[in-house]
Amino acid sequence: MANNTPLDYERLIREAEERTRIAEERQHQAEERQHEAEERQHEAEERQHQAEERQHQAEEQQKPTNLDEFVLLCHTLFRRPRVAHPSISTKGTIPLPKHKYCPARLVPWLDCQAQLQSVYDSVRSHLQAGDNAAQRVFPSAVALQEIRRRILSHRISSEQGLLLYDRLTREDHILDIITQLCDIPAARQEFDLGDGIEFESHKNALEEDETTEELPSQTPTINKPVADVFTIRRVDGEARNVILTCEQKPPHKLPVEMIRLGIRPMFLFEEMVKSNKVPTDETEKTKYVAARLVCSALVQTYHVMIQEGLTYSYLTIGPDADLILWVPRNDPGTLHYHLSEPSRQNIAPGDTISQPITSVTSILCLLIMSLKSRPRSQGWRNWARSQLNVWETKFDSSRSATANADPPRDTESNSSETEHPSPESGSEYLPSSSPLNNSANKDGATKSRTGCAPTDKEHQERDSSPDSSASDASKSKLARKRGFSNVSKSCQPPRQRDPPVPEDYYQPPSHDARFCSQLCILGLQNNLPLDNNCPNVALHRCRSKQTHHSISAVELLQKLKEQLDDDIDANCTPFAHRGAYAVPFKLTLATHGYTIVGKGTTSARWGEVSKEIQVYKILQKSQGAAVPVFLGAIDLAKIYFVSGAGDICHMLIMSYGGEILQNEYDQLDEFRRSIKEIKDCGIIHEDLRSPNILWNKQTGRVVIIDFHRVRLIGLGMRATRASKRKPHGQPKVRQAAKRIRA
Repeated sequence: MANNTPLDYERLIREAEERTRIAEERQHQAEERQHEAEERQHEAEERQHQAEERQHQAEEQQKPTNLDEFVLLCHTLFRRPRVAHPSISTKGTIPLPKHKYCPARLVPWLDCQAQLQSVYDSVRSHLQAGDNAAQRVFPSAVALQEIRRRILSHRISSEQGLLLYDRLTREDHILDIITQLCDIPAARQEFDLGDGIEFESHKNALEEDETTEELPSQTPTINKPVADVFTIRRVDGEARNVILTCEQKPPHKLPVEMIRLGIRPMFLFEEMVKSNKVPTDETEKTKYVAARLVCSALVQTYHVMIQEGLTYSYLTIGPDADLILWVPRNDPGTLHYHLSEPSRQNIAPGDTISQPITSVTSILCLLIMSLKSRPRSQGWRNWARSQLNVWETKFDSSRSATANADPPRDTESNSSETEHPSPESGSEYLPSSSPLNNSANKDGATKSRTGCAPTDKEHQERDSSPDSSASDASKSKLARKRGFSNVSKSCQPPRQRDPPVPEDYYQPPSHDARFCSQLCILGLQNNLPLDNNCPNVALHRCRSKQTHHSISAVELLQKLKEQLDDDIDANCTPFAHRGAYAVPFKLTLATHGYTIVGKGTTSARWGEVSKEIQVYKILQKSQGAAVPVFLGAIDLAKIYFVSGAGDICHMLIMSYGGEILQNEYDQLDEFRRSIKEIKDCGIIHEDLRSPNILWNKQTGRVVIIDFHRVRLIGLGMRATRASKRKPHGQPKVRQAAKRIRA
């Protein structure tokens, strides 16, 4: 029977709709899940992209940089040092440069920037050659950022702090660039790089004796150690030659605002030393104080330039300011300056530094310029000293108080609000205390024409270096600044002819003569026959068959002194390493070919070193065997300046002992033999270090040197007492041991 139950369409419709809704819901959920999955995938891809970006950036930061990237990073990372407040910084001030050589004139160096630019263009061309990989030879950004992190953890509060900051943020990076240039043959040849450069603290070790009081009758001491100066040396094999010096002053002692206010063209010696006029107007007094402080620092740097015979130098307070300096060869009384302020150079990241305007690039170029200008000879230095005055005033202590004045914060500030101690008036003119110039400048007028204004022509000729590209108009404009050319010309005295500039102002040829044998010099001392094994015997003979020396030991000393007094550079060369008290020199008497040793020392050390004269008298019978043959002592009329030692004024003259015996145990029997011979004469050597023990191949003997630290016993004590009882000027020893004075 058929089912006639009516269909429930409404229910079916509802069920169908429900199924549709559920299906749609499921589809929507599936779409949601798919969307979420896509979102997650997108986020994962984004994270992966970010990770890859970070990885790329890290790789970029870690890979070596090229020159442009390197100098830009050095500038942006290090141009703002952290400077401690003066209240927590080292105390003291910049002292007045007493007894330092003082320039007559201070003038702007007009074409300095152009010269630096020329060098930097050449540096960039050498280091940008080749492909991109070949150019990337400098430290990475990560390495430089780590240096920044470490260096900025400390504030600059002392000279030592500035030294460390400058070493890590400038010197090391200049070394990096020079090292790469040395690897490029064309650059090495163009810049005369040798084997590179090295930085070294400057200290005149033989002038460190500060305990000796200076008597009123003594000449002022010209060379005291300069603690804030370091030297840059050209390395060429074993040779280390000074090419540039730098004086560092911490910014709390010499603020950049003070430099801006104080640096100006001036007759420096006239205005800062001779003049007793101190402005009474507060604004002018502030400028005077600033100028005096800046000049005090500059004169210290200038003094070292004259001593070292340098063309260029610079004074720095860090990235805030460098004063780049130049002394012309034919006008040593004029100091040229260029103020560089690297920290003021706002260079955006990604920019290219094509000009030498940063802390690293400007000094790099100055250093390369210095490499191409050889240090001037000792003859030039002595000539320059004779032209110069020395900073000496009556009231040094009171004037030094000006350095305590609070510096102006900027050149436009109202400087009258700052209190400045008023230095007392009065100063005294003293000529150079160089042996060349004890009687020079007695009339009080410096040979550098300090007293009167130069002509406009002199401005144009002197204020630019020989290859200057600056226009005449700019020079004339600069000469009129600050009234520099308005000094009354009615004060000009009659022009005096200056001594000629030494023509041979560069270093003489190499001194390659061989030392005479011990037997040769012993024969000279004792009027014995010539030693045919001496490498210079042919030069000693005036006639082919001559058997004896043609001159005596006394004549050798006289002729040697005359030769050195005439030309201190020729046949006079420091060799080996200097000791604590003296520097060994190779000396050759050009007329007779004798090559011997001069033990040179300074006036400060002469009191100690000269004690050896008496010791060698006692050791007379051991000379030529256990000790060198001693000929006598001479005083030099001209100074021989040795970097790191000081002004050499005195020499002990003796034969060459031999090479340093690295290990006395290699020749123990001979060592004991020589020590016994010396002891038998009444001498106990109390400084038997390796440098004082030599081996002479010709005699097969150990030779002992340096007898200023000895103890006298027995015969030695009796000999000393006997020499004191003799009438003055009649020594018992041979005339060859007499001292020949200037």
